[in-house]
Amino acid sequence: MPDPQTPGMRPGLGRAMSLLILAGAVALLILAAVLPLPGAGPLRPRAAADAPAVDRPAEVGDPAAESFLREVDRPTGIPAVGRIRVTDDTFSAAYDEIYDHRDKYYGRSIELSGYVDTQDGLAPGSYLLGRRLLWCCEEDAYFIGFLVLGEGVPPEAGSALRVVGRIEAAAYRNPDTGKTFTVPAIRVESVAPAEGVSPRVFPAGS
Repeated sequence: MPDPQTPGMRPGLGRAMSLLILAGAVALLILAAVLPLPGAGPLRPRAAADAPAVDRPAEVGDPAAESFLREVDRPTGIPAVGRIRVTDDTFSAAYDEIYDHRDKYYGRSIELSGYVDTQDGLAPGSYLLGRRLLWCCEEDAYFIGFLVLGEGVPPEAGSALRVVGRIEAAAYRNPDTGKTFTVPAIRVESVAPAEGVSPRVFPAGS
């Protein structure tokens, strides 16, 4: 039996609209399942519920968003041994894992590609390397990445690089607050221009 049609509506359009409405309802149910209810208070991190806030360099990361992401199972792509290769799909999860559990990664070899950001007050040859984490809109995106310890003149801001190095503890002074603290940094062993690097990554990969 043919589908009943609303007068004046083209055949098939009613079904398409029904599917669109259904898809919207499913999306709302998913959001309701993962987002905190108003007034429910902040989400507690899954793996470190009572851990103190983790310091990041100025303008790197977003504490509220990172607290939420700790509730989400995301593959970090970090092997038990050997070099850590950070990809587009694992960038966000590996970034959080290394900052949250830095002690276990000191001394590990790491390779990643990203874009250079510079700041006043960094040691000669040092810079930030990372991507912009995009949730839904460009206005909500923010920079995530690592302090890179190099030598000589730092690369130009906005340059796309592939860096290989070792993770070590480094003192960092926030130019906005004057506070000094320790961050997981990458001591450069090799650096090269990178091509085809996306400036954006997503919380759960692409």
